[in-house]
Amino acid sequence: MTSGRDPEAPPPPPARDLAILREADRLAASGDARAALALFDAASGGPLAAYALLRTGQLLHAQGAHAAAMDALGRAAALRPGDAPILFALGNAARDLGRLDEAEAHFRAALGAAPASPEPAVNLANLLRRQGRGEEARAILAASLARNPGSAALHEAAGLAALDARDHAVACASLLEALRLAPGRAETQANLAEALAGAGRHDEAVRLLDAAIPRLADPALARLNRAHALMALGRWAEAWIDYEARLGRASMAGAARHPARIPLPAWRGGPAPAGPLLVWGEQGLGDEIVGASLLPALAAQVEDIVVEASPRLAALLARSLPDMRVVARDDAAIPPGCVAHVPMGSLMGILGWTPARLPMAPVLVADRARAAAAAARHRRPGRRLVGLAWASGAGGGLGALKTLPRGELERLVADSGDVFLDLQYGDTERMRAELAAATGAEILRDREIDVRSDIDGLAALCAACDAVVTTSNVTAHVAGALGAETHVLVPSGHGQLWYWTPSPGAAAFYARATLHRQDGASWRGAVDSVRAALAVRPPTR
Repeated sequence: MTSGRDPEAPPPPPARDLAILREADRLAASGDARAALALFDAASGGPLAAYALLRTGQLLHAQGAHAAAMDALGRAAALRPGDAPILFALGNAARDLGRLDEAEAHFRAALGAAPASPEPAVNLANLLRRQGRGEEARAILAASLARNPGSAALHEAAGLAALDARDHAVACASLLEALRLAPGRAETQANLAEALAGAGRHDEAVRLLDAAIPRLADPALARLNRAHALMALGRWAEAWIDYEARLGRASMAGAARHPARIPLPAWRGGPAPAGPLLVWGEQGLGDEIVGASLLPALAAQVEDIVVEASPRLAALLARSLPDMRVVARDDAAIPPGCVAHVPMGSLMGILGWTPARLPMAPVLVADRARAAAAAARHRRPGRRLVGLAWASGAGGGLGALKTLPRGELERLVADSGDVFLDLQYGDTERMRAELAAATGAEILRDREIDVRSDIDGLAALCAACDAVVTTSNVTAHVAGALGAETHVLVPSGHGQLWYWTPSPGAAAFYARATLHRQDGASWRGAVDSVRAALAVRPPTR
């Protein structure tokens, strides 16, 4: 934008510009951004130009015009170097442009200019958390809290940072203090509920979410969290109602399949459609396999079913469900002939699933010839063959939470006497060599099957084993849905996904899967539990 003032004219008096800016602020607060920007522009060449440019930048940023906001804020910073509000606004705009190093520098400068102000510390800490730099974030928040212990925003940010670290006791304490300082804030109540659920206090979490959800601007994530807490309490009928909120989350907006973009009527139970029903897989492979476990029960109500699956899963499901038409998902087209659709994850609620009412039976069927060939390649006389996977590649920091640390992996395989078959996707050659050198364990790798791309082959390998030990990744679902003896190392907190509900021992969805839970941030007890389970050796084949 350019100044509306004649450069040859004398500068207007500050009082006039102050009146203009007050009116611009009033217009901005009333939602008339266009008129407000015109007035800010009119004052952008006068004695209060830095403020006018700051407010222009803030308003443009709120409208999503981040590059234009950066330009206005850069001009403001040139007029008032070291001004904390300008530096803070620059940090916000740079962050939303994806220029994270620049955003961090601006937030740090703003914090240096106004060390008692909570906003730069909170946004800097949140930026660092997004990058997996949790320790730095917690240190910044601790220093800011020492200067400003009465800031609810700082206590809330500290609670979220503790939640990232799975320190649920600290997270609960920090978020409770934030609520004491800012009573009734719905967003804080929702965050505290997540911390309470992570600590196993699911009843309290549900009560808080009951109070918070009606007052949240976007309640989808909170409703999904309430669904998970209700599952943990065994209140399945209520849980499935809230579980539908998963489709309304912002993260689902760009998903390959979304109900809003499927040109078919939704089927919500009741009479069968007058033609093929499209059941489409959603989210990750694990969710698809859990949902597929309900398809035999659905077939008792609906005769003509078309299952749309991830291309990696389609061949395995086609063999496993011979009475249904299974197609690989094509993001550009809907399978022809279908007259209605239902997301696979919605079958739980539609069919009224509970562990007692519809106990899961193994749904996957491995290729017998491939399984037999794999067994012939890897079995050793008189020794158990144990499939092993120890890591997850999930994004957003989730994979790290679901990955077994190197030291615990060594403890898992050491001195067992078993032969291990590496089922971990990716290049594992170095890890296997180091494990063998450190523990003496025999860890084999199948050279004929790529377990990342060939899920049907992964199923054959799982079927060839006496048991499968895995962290929470697709291998756990494949082995569990085959009906194999499966031992799942389940992380705590954020990493504990909904299908590993906190019931003791056995998994709710896989009859022969045993869950071995992480205690806080420690895997020691879970690894000891797996080793004890494997020590009870059935006869080898």
